[in-house]
Amino acid sequence: MTESPTEQKPSVSSPASRYGNDAEANAANNSFAMQLEAIGYNKRVLEVGCAAGHMTQALRGQGCSVVGIDVDAVALATNEYAEHVVVADLDHDDPIEELHGRSFDVV
Repeated sequence: MTESPTEQKPSVSSPASRYGNDAEANAANNSFAMQLEAIGYNKRVLEVGCAAGHMTQALRGQGCSVVGIDVDAVALATNEYAEHVVVADLDHDDPIEELHGRSFDVV
């Protein structure tokens, strides 16, 4: 079904909501599913660009502990799945102090 020129998609209400994704983790040929399979289970994950947490939630479902980094503080505020979040712009900020003492299996 295609949209007619007069139909418009709903506007995004907040920066955090634009990242929400209901991707199916078990769908074939799906980058979301491929990432989850590659990461595996029970890992310590540093998720760069975690936003509101759709991938974080799926990782937690695989028994992973997740620390998230994102530039969008509004999105991070809604990420209830990460054990710790860091607001940082990796082009300009150095989050090393926030991550001190932590080690990760997957970045």
